[in-house]
Amino acid sequence: MVAGGAGRQDLLTVRLLGDSRSRVIWLEGEVDMSTVGFLAEALDVAIADHPEVLLVDLRNLSFLDSRGLKSLLDAREACHTIDCRLLLMRGSRPVERLMQIAAVDGLFEFVNGLSEIASSGEPHTNGGNDFFQGARELAKR
Repeated sequence: MVAGGAGRQDLLTVRLLGDSRSRVIWLEGEVDMSTVGFLAEALDVAIADHPEVLLVDLRNLSFLDSRGLKSLLDAREACHTIDCRLLLMRGSRPVERLMQIAAVDGLFEFVNGLSEIASSGEPHTNGGNDFFQGARELAKR
């Protein structure tokens, strides 16, 4: 459970994948005042590993409120501090719209899919293992 009170985990599924070099946070459902703690906790755990890359997959997120947006902005700042590349996989229309209205869409690095990450020129292998293997497995579901 997340510190600070109860949350509605039935409204949000969070999966944290990857290793200490690369982390993937896969989200499905809604991020609002009752679920933002789960997102914040996953971001904190991922960033504590000091990964080179953190990918937050927003594709299956149907709703994001200002608290969720603040968590992403906090993660952006934390990633900057530890020299971690934060990537957001483009989300649903309501999620994209919130970021545009709040005028923060220009603050994030967005990718449309995993192939875009692989072609970005950044290292995407780790000891022969696919850097984003966990994300690719989730994409198949």
